[in-house]
Order: sequence, then C-alpha cells, then structure tokens
Amino acid sequence: MHLPHRKPIEVPREIRTERLVLRPQRKGDAATIFAAIAESRHHLSQWLAWVPEVQSAHDMMPSCETAEFDWARGADFRVAIIDASNGRYLGHCGLHYPNWDVRSFEIGYWLRESAIGQGFMTEAVGGLTAYAFETLKARRVEIHCDPNNFRSGRVAERNGYTLEGRLRNARLTPDGNLRDTLVYGMTEGDWAAHLWADSIANTCPVLSQETGQ
Repeated sequence: MHLPHRKPIEVPREIRTERLVLRPQRKGDAATIFAAIAESRHHLSQWLAWVPEVQSAHDMMPSCETAEFDWARGADFRVAIIDASNGRYLGHCGLHYPNWDVRSFEIGYWLRESAIGQGFMTEAVGGLTAYAFETLKARRVEIHCDPNNFRSGRVAERNGYTLEGRLRNARLTPDGNLRDTLVYGMTEGDWAAHLWADSIANTCPVLSQETGQ
C-alpha cells in the first residue's frame, strides 16, 4: 500500500488551458456532475462500471465532499472540467492511484456526451499532464483504456503518450465480460521531449495555475 504524500499539497483554485478551467471538485458539485452523468448514461455505461450505481446527486456527494481533503494529502486528485467561455460542466479527469515512492499517477477521464468531438478531453488531459510533471514532479503518468474505446486511446496519443502494452484479460467490462487493457505511459524524459517538440512546432498548450481559496 502506498501512503499519501508526507507534506500537505497546496490545492490549486484552478488550472487554466486555452479553453478550459480545471479545478478540484467541490462540495457543491454533486448535482452538476449527476446531470452530466444522467445526460450521458448510455454512452458512459459502455466503459465505466460505476455509472449504474449513480442514481441521484446524493450518490456523488461523498466524492465531492472529500475531494479537497484527498488532494491536500496527496491521496487522489479529482478534477472538474469547465468550459471557460460559459462555465458549463463538461466532465471529469483526475490523477489517481499515486505512488509517491515512484512519483507515478494514472489519469482517468470521462466527458458528457454533448461535449464529445470538440477536443475538450485532449486539452484537459494535456493540462492535467502538465500539472503532474511540472507541479507534482511526476516521474511517470499512465493512461489505461479499453481497446474498443478508440476515442480514449486517441486522447492519450494526441498528448504524446506511448502505447506500452496490452494486458490480456485484465479487467471486466460493465456487463461482466473479460476484456484487455491498453496501457499508455509517459515518463519525465518523455515529457521534456514533448515540451521541446511542441515549442519547436509552436503548439505548446496554454497553461496557467492559480492557488488559494
């Protein structure tokens, strides 16, 4: 078992990319998150086993109420994805399963169905990847996905992650069948090379971070 980070981590008020505000989940987010899940239930249920368990905003409250506490102690980093132009909640991303000995994390994400196909998740994962390497000083970040979830794999690839392998019969689908898992990874060296390549191509994403409450 990997213990939380030894020193408290400053919880950012927000992380901004070109079109998005990424911020820690808040106590008052439960109803907003539930509305996004309800809109997208059929789509999300194909990939996420927990979706049928969320039947009301009340079911999201424990996650929202403990989000800042978990962030500060380095146990989990749950992030709301907000459209900066209108304040609309678009979905979730997060840095999960931290191993502070290695300084490694796994990024998970989902997007409400009406926001798919506009590049929002690619941008959000890019912003969270930058936070992991630049602020948390990650040495490794992973993304796991179902081989049939082509959009999820493309998000990883567009952000410079390397497909490192395919784990056979690694997880169950939401309907209980065995499935493989694709593992994408990025190391601190990969991140430095990715930044250098982006700077040469002048495509490095806009990223700023604000802290404090």
